[in-house]
Amino acid sequence: MFESAESLLARKFEYSLQLKDAIRRLHGCESEYAGREEIMETFQDETVWNGYVEIFNISGHPQATRCYSSSERLVIARIPKPSSHSSLVSGSRTL
Repeated sequence: MFESAESLLARKFEYSLQLKDAIRRLHGCESEYAGREEIMETFQDETVWNGYVEIFNISGHPQATRCYSSSERLVIARIPKPSSHSSLVSGSRTL
């Protein structure tokens, strides 16, 4: 049986609210949903994790402007100046 579109949207909305609450509780930041991206993490040419992360723009953190979250972890990252291509993970917490 397929889930209705309305039910699926309601579930996704509730999930994003739970993540926003976790960001607020764990890091004291307000957040705004910015999107979703598929990530494949590898180590020595082997896939160690493959899944989606939810991306949030955050305000109120002393160093970070973005938060990346999956069901397994919540990571606050400091995003450097636009001319740079690297980022620094400044905090990681398990949900």
